Amino acid sequence: MQSAVITALSEAANINTAVFTQVLKEKHDKIKLSIEELNTMFEDYYEATEKIGKIVDEIKI
Repeated sequence: MQSAVITALSEAANINTAVFTQVLKEKHDKIKLSIEELNTMFEDYYEATEKIGKIVDEIKI
C-alpha cells in the first residue's frame, strides 16, 4: 500500500520519491547506514518534502 502511494505521488507531482521507498525498505530490513549514507538520504528526503510542501502551498481551496 505504501509503495503504491509513493508511486502515485511521484507520477502526480513529478517528484523523485525514490528516497521514500529507500527509507521504508531500510526501516523494514533494519539496515544500519554510515553517517555519509544517512546525510545523503536526509538531503534527498528534505528536498522531496520541500517540493511536496510547495505543491501543497499552491493549492487553493
